[in-house]
Amino acid sequence: MVPALLIWLLGTFGAIAVEEVYRSVLTAGFGVSSISDLVTPAESATGAYTLPATTRERVAQILADNDWSRRQLDPKSCPHTPVPQLVADIPAIQVGNTNSKLRTAPGTSAGRNGSIYPGERVIILSGPMCADEYYWYKMRTRENKEGWAAEADPDTINYWFVAVLDHSVCDLPPRFAPGDTATYSSKPSNNVRKRPIRTAVETDRDIFPGEIVEVLIGPVCSDYHIWYWVQNEELGIEGWTAEGFDDEYWFEKPKRFSG
Repeated sequence: MVPALLIWLLGTFGAIAVEEVYRSVLTAGFGVSSISDLVTPAESATGAYTLPATTRERVAQILADNDWSRRQLDPKSCPHTPVPQLVADIPAIQVGNTNSKLRTAPGTSAGRNGSIYPGERVIILSGPMCADEYYWYKMRTRENKEGWAAEADPDTINYWFVAVLDHSVCDLPPRFAPGDTATYSSKPSNNVRKRPIRTAVETDRDIFPGEIVEVLIGPVCSDYHIWYWVQNEELGIEGWTAEGFDDEYWFEKPKRFSG
């Protein structure tokens, strides 16, 4: 079990206090007290890019200190927008096949300061901030331009940026957020692992067709896959599993209702 996992329910999540989540994940999930062996400086799909002042040790310390999960969000601010998953000082990658607008301030009416392209890595400087139904982060591009970009689409519930833990490029746009349920729809089964890499030790229980899991953490990009920490207590499922690969999704996207 991962203690103190507080699930963000769509449209109802409030002040976020998940003080023990990432320490639990680092020990129970990754099997180590530090993920310095997992996180490496990023390299852009369009050219080499050294992340300024972001060493393996620094990233590991950020996750160990739970900075990633410390949020104070107004539940009325962006109630239909996917739960923000990025954190300052950890690199993120643009996923999907469309560009993101870099703006001078949070908001769709702010001036343009450039674009961020699919596969491009950025450094997260600050955020999240809600404006115009989007969560915005201040970012620095590989060309050292700074500005604000929206993390996810509130209409499709797809993320445009995800945290990246290594040199990978992840093109498959993530479709799940913490609090979602996901139904496995591929064959024959999906591995559940102790770390978000394909060579990591498997847990005792795979996910089989038709089975439903609850998404607790993610998305993150690692080992060229989008990963989530999922759980189904009744079935004994708990650990990291990949959402799909290339253009193929292995899980069915949940239906969402607003009102």
